[in-house]
Amino acid sequence: MTITAPARHNRPTEYEIAWEKPNGQRGVFDHSARRTKGALLMAATTISRFIIDNATDPDAIPTYDRRTGWDFGGVRVFFTGGTAAHPTAPQQ
Repeated sequence: MTITAPARHNRPTEYEIAWEKPNGQRGVFDHSARRTKGALLMAATTISRFIIDNATDPDAIPTYDRRTGWDFGGVRVFFTGGTAAHPTAPQQ
């Protein structure tokens, strides 16, 4: 008997969004159909308390770089490169 996942046709690609603490710990927390800096910023608002609690400099001005995503005083919010259909491997 073979068990297969149901086909996901005609759906938009959903890109993984993750956070990274200053100590290197990472976690995927959201997905977005749009791969833009605005989409990252909107996703970051959902974890704003987490960002404030884990930032090394909570008063820092957020910065954005195309390659690394948003940096909120040491906490980074970025696209992992994975999608909902093809997720990135969990970090050990």
